[in-house]
Amino acid sequence: MRLSRWIAPVAAALALGVSGSVWADGNDHGKHKDHGKHKGQSQQCSFAVVPFVFDPNNTGTVQSAWVPGVGLPDDQGGGNYGLVLQKTSPTSTNASAGAVIAGVQGITLTELGFDIRNDSSCGAGSPRFNVYTDVGVYYFFGCLAGTKTPIPGTDWTRVRFTNDAAFPAGTAPPFPGFGNVTVQRIELVLDESGTAILDNIDVNGVLIGRPGVVDCRMSNNGDDNDDDNGDNGQGDDENGHDNHGGHDD
Repeated sequence: MRLSRWIAPVAAALALGVSGSVWADGNDHGKHKDHGKHKGQSQQCSFAVVPFVFDPNNTGTVQSAWVPGVGLPDDQGGGNYGLVLQKTSPTSTNASAGAVIAGVQGITLTELGFDIRNDSSCGAGSPRFNVYTDVGVYYFFGCLAGTKTPIPGTDWTRVRFTNDAAFPAGTAPPFPGFGNVTVQRIELVLDESGTAILDNIDVNGVLIGRPGVVDCRMSNNGDDNDDDNGDNGQGDDENGHDNHGGHDD
């Protein structure tokens, strides 16, 4: 995989001494408008995609960050952020890169997906969504199982998940279907060796393509009212995430 397009921004961030799981500050001064459109009307929610790494043995082989300049072009000349998830150690290593989708607790899940750069890893179980429900079970949606549509004029593919793509974890019953699930928590996880570059994380038709809080409340004319005056990408990790799991069957 060619990594030269994003290694330089990551190296620059490290040179500035930025530590922790969030490298980008989330402040693009209101210039960013998500690639794509929010769906529906009168939604009231605020979402954020908050990177994390799980590395209990301090291997230093996993990275997760919003990186400017590696994502799809922004509609209004913003940072062109992409979410970079990388694991350089063998898949068997107990470490993972991921992101928590903050602000989803209590929503009814109707849509799920992301855009992925074509030179990214896209396996059966990684990267994937882990979706935890209000009845104490969870399901994962692996990249390979998604429905894929090339994005014209780009080297990116849009991935959307159907009911058939849901894999019950552990003793969970069959997935009840989009529109019939109340969410407790959602995570993105890459725990297999490789690199994935994602953009426009889709939760219920709201596309999250940058660090910071996306305010998905909409007026009837469909205006994009994204709000950058949130937590600058730091967010609440919602605690207790299953960073490396999800393959138990």
